[in-house]
Amino acid sequence: MARPLFFQESYLYDNSPIDENVNFNLIRPVMWDCQELYIQDILGTPLYNLIKTEIVTNSGTLTTARLVTLVNDYVAPCLLNYTIMDSQITMLYKMRNKSVLTDRSDYSDPIEYQQHKYLKDEYRDKAEQYAEKIERFLCANSTTYPEYTTYTSSDQVRAQDQKPNIGVFLGTDFAGNGYGWEYYNK
Repeated sequence: MARPLFFQESYLYDNSPIDENVNFNLIRPVMWDCQELYIQDILGTPLYNLIKTEIVTNSGTLTTARLVTLVNDYVAPCLLNYTIMDSQITMLYKMRNKSVLTDRSDYSDPIEYQQHKYLKDEYRDKAEQYAEKIERFLCANSTTYPEYTTYTSSDQVRAQDQKPNIGVFLGTDFAGNGYGWEYYNK
């Protein structure tokens, strides 16, 4: 099965601080995971699968104008930041047949955990802001992207904006009386 990526290798190097010496083969599986875990959650399964199908059908490119706009202007920057966030572990640690190692060179040292956590949080924040832009764009253009709100089966991932958001009433009042209050007040 083909694993279509939503942007090319050149986009990664041109739009991120990742050095061109980094082997894209290390980043490709991370990028695929980010598409499947984060981008599918944002777009929902129908729209996500439509983009994947068009990329496979057209030998790695998008041709439909509405999908080109969505992916190039909104999805790619979001996916890029999620990829940078998740690829840091892959780039910092190497799995060898003896153990998990980190490389050191004469002119550089690996960063400390706190610095790594800070960088990861920075890219997560950026990615989440781009995700919010995607959701606002799709809501504002729902007639252009009907797949965003159309689901044909219950096993499809609903877009984050389309998931039900309801509370559950447990039957308690403000004084703490109600279900379970008597049990905990013994």
